[in-house]
This record gives sequence, C-alpha cells and structure tokens, in this order.
Amino acid sequence: MNGASDACATEREGLKQELEKQLHSIFLVQRSIVEQVLYQRLKKDLLRKMRRKKRELDVKEKLRMLHGAMSDYDSQVEELRPLFVSNTERDRAEKRLSQLQWGIGDTAEGKEMKQRWKMERLRRAPTRQSKDISISLSPGMRLMLRPSGLGNFQLFSRRKVGPNQNPNEVAVGIHNDGKVETCETVKCPGERTSDATCGVLLQKWRSPASSIASVTAANARFYWPKPSRSKLCASAFAAMNAEDLEGLPVSSGGHVLSCEEITCLQAGLTLLKATEKNPVIQFWGKILGKERDYFIACEIRDLKPAYPNKRFFYAGEDFKFKAMPDLSEEVGEAVSMLQLTTPLTGDPTALLESVGGVEPKAGPALTELDRLTLLVQEIDFDTATVPKGAYSLNEAQVVVPNSAFRGLEPAKATLLENYVHFRPPASVVSLKAQASNDLEFQSNFLDSLADDLPKGCWAVRQEPEKSGLVTLRSLMWPGYSAFHVPGTGKFGSVYFGYASKINDLAFLL
Repeated sequence: MNGASDACATEREGLKQELEKQLHSIFLVQRSIVEQVLYQRLKKDLLRKMRRKKRELDVKEKLRMLHGAMSDYDSQVEELRPLFVSNTERDRAEKRLSQLQWGIGDTAEGKEMKQRWKMERLRRAPTRQSKDISISLSPGMRLMLRPSGLGNFQLFSRRKVGPNQNPNEVAVGIHNDGKVETCETVKCPGERTSDATCGVLLQKWRSPASSIASVTAANARFYWPKPSRSKLCASAFAAMNAEDLEGLPVSSGGHVLSCEEITCLQAGLTLLKATEKNPVIQFWGKILGKERDYFIACEIRDLKPAYPNKRFFYAGEDFKFKAMPDLSEEVGEAVSMLQLTTPLTGDPTALLESVGGVEPKAGPALTELDRLTLLVQEIDFDTATVPKGAYSLNEAQVVVPNSAFRGLEPAKATLLENYVHFRPPASVVSLKAQASNDLEFQSNFLDSLADDLPKGCWAVRQEPEKSGLVTLRSLMWPGYSAFHVPGTGKFGSVYFGYASKINDLAFLL
C-alpha cells in the first residue's frame, strides 16, 4: 500500500513539473507579446508627441513616457504570471524600452521628421524679422566705365554673390551718350539696303570716334553715323513690356535709356499704375525733340471686342506722366492740315504754327500736345505688332491672351503673315472673322502685317544665334522695332525716334 502511494506521489510530482514547464513557456510567450505591444505603442506615442511639438523631446518627457510604459508592463505581466514564476524578465523589457526612448531620433521616422524641421527653419529664416531695431551693412561694388566717342551705347552686367539670405551684388557697366546737336530732314543719296530707306532723319553727332559719312544738300553739310546692323536684344523688349527697364542694354536705332532715365521711369510708371489702379501699363517708347524729349506710356483699359482699347500718357523731364487728351475728328483734321514735318520741341504747351501758307481753322488754339497725341496714335495704329496666335477670341467674343501660345516655329517666325497688328481691326476680312459665331478656333480677327502698304514696308531679320531672335523694323516709321523669340512666348516692341513718317516710301522701295 505504501509502495503504491509513493508511486502515485512520484507520478503526480512529475506531472506537476511538466505542467509548470508548459505554463512557464506559455507565460514567456505572452510576456513577449506584451513587451512588443508596449514597444510599438511607446514608439508611436514618442513620434506623435515629437510631431505635435515639432522638436525633439527632452529627458523628462521621455522618462515620463518610459515610466508609464513600464507601469503598464508590470500590471499586465502580473495578471499573466503563474504563482510558481518569480522572474518576470522586467529588466529585459525595461532595457529594450529605454533604448527605444533614447534612440527615437535615430529611427527612420525620427530622421525624416528632423530633416523636415530643418528645411522649414531654413525656409522661414530669410523672412524672420527681429522686433528690435537692427542695422545690416552689406558690402557691394559697382564699376562704371564712361569712355568718350563710342556713340550712343549702354551695357550692364550684374551678378549676385554670397549667401541667399544676405546676398551682395557686383555690377559692371559701360555707358556712353552720343550728343545730338542738330537735326535736319534730308534725302540720303547713299546706297539702299534691304533694311534701310533713303528718306531718313539724319543726326549730327559730336563723336570723333564714330564712323560717319557726309552728304551735301542745298550747300549745307550734314553728318550722321553710317547705318549699322546692330543687334536687337530680346531681353531689351521683354524688359520694356515688363517695365524692368534696367534690362534694356540695347535699343532700336542706337538710342538707349540712361541710368537716370531708367530710375526715373521706373518710379514714374509705378506711381502711374497706383494712380490709375491698373497694372497693365507699359513703357511705349521715347519721342525725341529739339529741346526736350517725351516719354510715352500705354495703358490697356479693357477686354471688349474692340480690344485693345489703349490710352496713352506722356511725361517730360520731370517723369510725371499725364494723360493725353482725347482728340476729336475736328482737332485731328486741323492738326493734319498744318502739314508739320519739323521735329517736336518738347514743350507740350507750345502753340502750333502753320507752314506752307496753310492757315489753321478757326477754333481753339492748337498746341504741341495735340500734335503729339495724333502722332502717337498714328504710329501705334501703323506699327503695333504681336505674333499671330498670341491673342484669341473666347466664346463671349472677348479678346484675351492665348494661354496655349508657345511661340512661332523657327521656320515660320520670319514670315510677315505670321504677325498681326495689336489694335482694333480695320480690314473687312478681319472684321468679318471677329463677328463670326464660330470662335473656338478663330485666329484671323486681327490685321496681318503682310497686307500693309506699300509692300516691303517691313524689314525682317533673324539672328544667327541659337535663340534665333526675329526682329521686325518699320521702314514707314523709322525707330519702331518689334521682336519675337521663336518657340517661346517672348515678344514685344518699342519706339525711339522723332515721330517722322516716310510718306514717299513707295517710291524708294
């Protein structure tokens, strides 16, 4: 009997040990699961708090979260721990969770977050302003060469150096002003070329180093620079249309804007835009006078079917732009009847005097401002040029800039039929196209330059450079030039001259 009891006790003890062993294994698996769950939760909480605070957590914050995770570990493991198990492997879990909270910034998520914070700080750094008074001195250098006797020429080069948040600027420029003494209108007996006419306005220059030629007419000797095929810079006209006049290194016919004129024009145009509350005001050109010159600006007022509805402003040496008056048909006809061909004087209040025995009609006194207004309107009507397709008609029969215009193809950019007048159409074909109901693909609603008379009144040239810049010069109004860079949306125009029209151009071609 005792032997049987001993055998049962031994068997029961072996079964107990086997059960404890299996229960301990199950406990270890459950404890490992609890540790892994707390590890992932602690990692998520640390990253979420870092993302909310947009910085790395300090030691106290990390320790507080670690202690919270270990408290959860102790409570959950205690519920799972069998009575015969004394080691809950708390040290192992605490070590692993501690390594996580100390190295959370070195994880992939932490590194990405710190990199994003760094980029945001760099982006905000230039715009951050101190509340206190601060003075920042940035050194700079501007070198200007003013040689004499090079004619009317201006060239600038600017470059920024240093960090983006505090850049410095180095500018190098060459500036030379050819001085005009007298202006006369004579017939040039010189050889006619494809892009110049014989009836030109000659200027007497005091420039010993410039290339000059002479011609005798009516027992008088005149001097003028030999015509040169000077390059017409694309950035020049693009800058003109954007009012960034500092980007105008070379202009039409050898005329340029001086540094003083550029600065004053920028200020004058900015004030004019603010006064008229219209940002679409551009520098139109410069009309030269005997005593003083006129600076002209153009405003696009609306987008009606008669677009562009233009309004012109003029300014003198004070660069205070004033609106040109609206000429009536009677005033325009009266000014035309005077048959004035002499250059303007530069005084808008000067009274017009008749020439050739033509007496002005009875009525209000005519001033040079009336003549200036008429000349600007005539020049703009005969010359205003844009590439075909730069503007389109929408379904409401309103002329709008064509957002799909990407420039003319290089092979088509030298053809006159691919350029149109940027003014209300005058030809019957264009008016009929504008009135058509099928406007989705309509593009022939502006007058083409190919229809201008006399034939050959435009000179087209394409630069041999990589850009392939195309320039168009009016032989009817010497001094007007337009440009277009094929394959791009860059185009523009400008006028520099004495507002003198070559009326006998048809006999000179």
